[in-house]
Amino acid sequence: VNPGYNLIHNPLQVAPTNSIASVIPSPPPGTAIFLWDVPSQSFGPVSTYDPDFGGWDVPLNLPPGRGFFYYAPAAYTNTFVGEILQGSLTNFVAGNNKLSALGSKVPQTGMLSTDLAFPTIDGANVLLFNGAGQTYTDAFTCFKGFGWFDPNGVAGTGGPVINVPQAFFVQDPGPE
Repeated sequence: VNPGYNLIHNPLQVAPTNSIASVIPSPPPGTAIFLWDVPSQSFGPVSTYDPDFGGWDVPLNLPPGRGFFYYAPAAYTNTFVGEILQGSLTNFVAGNNKLSALGSKVPQTGMLSTDLAFPTIDGANVLLFNGAGQTYTDAFTCFKGFGWFDPNGVAGTGGPVINVPQAFFVQDPGPE
C-alpha cells in the first residue's frame, strides 16, 4: 500500500471471521481502516492500529469483496493469507443511485466485465482511486449493448482493469 489512502479489499477467506486482526495483523502504528456504510452512504467507525494499546481499537470484519479505505502512514506490504472462495460468488450492489465499495471475491486481475464477470448494468458508474496520486479517476459508465465507456479512452468496453486487491466504488442507478 502507498503512504496515504488506498481503496482495497480482502481477496481471500480468512478463517474464521475475516476479522481485521487476522486480515491485517501487524501494520505500521497509525494505520486506519475506513468501512463504507451503504445505507447511510458514509463511512462508519474508523479502526486505528496501535500495538502499544492492543492493536486495532474497533473490531471490524473485512470479508472478501468488501472494499475499504486503508490509510497507511508509510509504505507497507500486507500479505493476505487465506483460502480462495469457490462456487458461484456475488457481491451486493446497492442500486437506487447509492455507492457500494466492492472488489473481486477472488484474487484475479482483469477487466471488470469481461474477466471478472461483473454485470453490465445500464447507467452504472465505477470510480477507481489512485493511491499513488491520492485522486479518483474519471467515472467509467456502462451502456447496455456497448459496454463500459472510459472518458479518457484508455480501457476497452470490458471495463477498467481491476488489480488484486484493488477495490472500487460502483453506483447503480436502479430501475428506470
